[in-house]
Amino acid sequence: MSSFNRLHPDLDAYTFRFQDDLLNEIRGSYLQKLAPILENPQNQYLFEGGRSHRATLCASAPYFALSFESYPLLWISNNNQEIYQIFRRFFEASGLAEHARRLVDYRESIVMYCGFLVVGNRAPAAHWHCDYAPGANAFTLITPLFELEPEHGHLLYKLGSQTERYEYTLGEAIFFGDRTAHCTEPYLPSDSKRVLVSMTFGTDKLEYWPLLKETLESQARYFMLPCGHIFGRCDCLRPSVLERLGRRLYQRLVPTSVITS
Repeated sequence: MSSFNRLHPDLDAYTFRFQDDLLNEIRGSYLQKLAPILENPQNQYLFEGGRSHRATLCASAPYFALSFESYPLLWISNNNQEIYQIFRRFFEASGLAEHARRLVDYRESIVMYCGFLVVGNRAPAAHWHCDYAPGANAFTLITPLFELEPEHGHLLYKLGSQTERYEYTLGEAIFFGDRTAHCTEPYLPSDSKRVLVSMTFGTDKLEYWPLLKETLESQARYFMLPCGHIFGRCDCLRPSVLERLGRRLYQRLVPTSVITS
């Protein structure tokens, strides 16, 4: 990693440079598995907003897509071990974990929880948020998979009462924790998709799970727990009846569809 910089002393946000070709495996997966589905005219309703989406993409279910409420942006997560490992190989090759050790309370290693492709073609309004509960000891990485078009929105973040802009650049990523409020820069509908890579990563200590669970459980169905086990296949956590009912209720409220072409 050639550079690692803090965005501002008052923020838990950092940028780092990496070799752009480290993303080629993720690019190949996107172009082969996702692009034919996401560019299909019959599926453009996924990007129009106005309703929530939960969809398994591809017949073998390697990706799972959801929108947060009715905002027109898809978070497409790894949905099996094969796709998870594609993102993890980039994470390990980038050297980010080595630097994150200075920022995270961990026991043995930094865990990459989940990988995403964030895809959209518009942003009608600023949707300000922080990704984690305070003290979660986790970060979100974002970097462009392809060069953005001139009309695409970049990233806005809060610095005190001021709004600042970060411009996505190939070969550079930004990552931030629980204290950096941010949003997609609003932009008008575009004929081309804006495709970003995102990853969540952080502590390997299970005691932080109560702070992490709201974020991680709401974003994906297949992800790694701090203990290093796959969510739902682990005895380290024993969900209560209420937690199980809560997940089932959410699944009933927002039905899952399957899109294969």
